[in-house]
Amino acid sequence: MSTLTNAQQHIESLVQDLRGEADFMPFLITRRGGQEFYFGLAAMADETKNDIADLMGAAVTVTQPDEAVFASVTWMVQAPKGTNPEFRPSEHPDRKEVVMVLHVTRDGSCMYSAALHRRDNRVLLGAWDRLGAEATGGRFADAIHAGMKVGAAIPEDFQQWCQERIAAGKFDEVLRPAMNAFRKVRTGVEQFEQN
Repeated sequence: MSTLTNAQQHIESLVQDLRGEADFMPFLITRRGGQEFYFGLAAMADETKNDIADLMGAAVTVTQPDEAVFASVTWMVQAPKGTNPEFRPSEHPDRKEVVMVLHVTRDGSCMYSAALHRRDNRVLLGAWDRLGAEATGGRFADAIHAGMKVGAAIPEDFQQWCQERIAAGKFDEVLRPAMNAFRKVRTGVEQFEQN
């Protein structure tokens, strides 16, 4: 079973347990060979989204996956191609609440969505729609794509070192410097000191 299918089934299970206005925690799954890594992305406030994108890019870089899947509850607005809505989706009067799933492989990417319906304190998930590759932009998709490119370009000896550190349970030793690098590229400022 693919990581995409696993993620969609995981979402379906999570949504069954939701009540009222609750959402599931956004997550990123990376898979290399038979090994999957799951990253819960707790604080998706506007002020933390760039940090989360840095974490996502770093996680994809150091796990050097064959595929990555990102999932989140979000607002979506249907707009004609080539136009930008004048409102943010979360503020648009015609917004729809959906689960968005981005699936990225070394060969490309595709976006999927499923509508969320909230009725009688229950949360229901609609059918999955394939939106295609043209819908895969934004800070999180850009971070995942950058992580795929950087991870593929890492020299073999450094890849081996990363895999050894991860296998030894020292993921933070690999992830923190990679996050720092993503943040530095984005901002030009180094915010985390390397131990």
